[in-house]
Amino acid sequence: MLLDITNNIKADPLIGKPGYFLEPQEESRCTYKGSWYGIGSCWVAPHLYYNADIFKKANIEVPSSDPEKVWGWDQFVEIAKQLTIDGNGKNAADKAFDANNIVQWGVSWPTWSLPMHTAILSNGGDWIDPTSGQLVLDKPEATDAIQAVFDLMLKHKVMPSDDVVKQLGISTAQMLEGGKLAMAVDGSWALSWMHKIKATLGTASLPKMKTPATTLQAHLHSALKATKNPDAAWQWVRFLSTPYYQTQFCKIGLWLPSQTALMSAEGQKQWITKGVHPEGYDVILNQFVGKYGKVLYMPPGYPKTDKELNPAFDRVRIGEATAADAMKPAVEAANKILAEEGK
Repeated sequence: MLLDITNNIKADPLIGKPGYFLEPQEESRCTYKGSWYGIGSCWVAPHLYYNADIFKKANIEVPSSDPEKVWGWDQFVEIAKQLTIDGNGKNAADKAFDANNIVQWGVSWPTWSLPMHTAILSNGGDWIDPTSGQLVLDKPEATDAIQAVFDLMLKHKVMPSDDVVKQLGISTAQMLEGGKLAMAVDGSWALSWMHKIKATLGTASLPKMKTPATTLQAHLHSALKATKNPDAAWQWVRFLSTPYYQTQFCKIGLWLPSQTALMSAEGQKQWITKGVHPEGYDVILNQFVGKYGKVLYMPPGYPKTDKELNPAFDRVRIGEATAADAMKPAVEAANKILAEEGK
């Protein structure tokens, strides 16, 4: 259904220039059997947001933007405990802590695909094997990471449950702003509204399990094969891949660039915006996202696997089953769907 734009890219003096895009990520997400069928709009990736005022009050050093200096998982959990406070002023590391009367949580780590995939990558696993196109969420590297994220809520009591968030009726940004949340894992796109909070906002690379990691994603711009105007269609896709277009959305904190020129020190001057991008954001871009970002690929039929995966994640979320027990049958059933769709 999609127009093959391989020759257009190769012949283009700008888009086709070697090193124009962050590689190998760009070519990997845009090609099928060696041919280009689209160009990514940008990159987006989960990273850490934090209320610097809470850290200052607790006399705890803020997390680092440098992925080589991030907390290990155990240290991250301990800091999250210190920043989780009950109504009596006790933190979650205190034996007298009242988990039923929490007024400030240490962290929020969303459990949908991108943030969860980030944790799995950090533990040496993956969501989908890019070679076979099959889910590998039942592997120990994946299930251990899934369990570790849910244990922030179930075991360590440092993360609010979905029910608590619904009862509060406020967003993650509002929780950070109001001092009810010290740290939040969210996508880079969230900076476009996070920067507006009245508290002192900081950003950092994510804590690691085995290695620093984050998940890269974004939509692709493509043209239809059946178009009566392939040249005009290509010009439109090309325009959407120019620095001019991408810069507009990078400036407001919605996107991260996929073009290497915009990732350079000189290129960043075109879009890094005071009052939007916190200090050290360039380090997150180049050292964390650029070096440790990996794409989550979604093969044909992937949306249909939700009916198997979502109930499995829910079982872990409510403590009904461990990640290892819940994911095994769910992955088996989901892979049958993918095998059928891939025929």
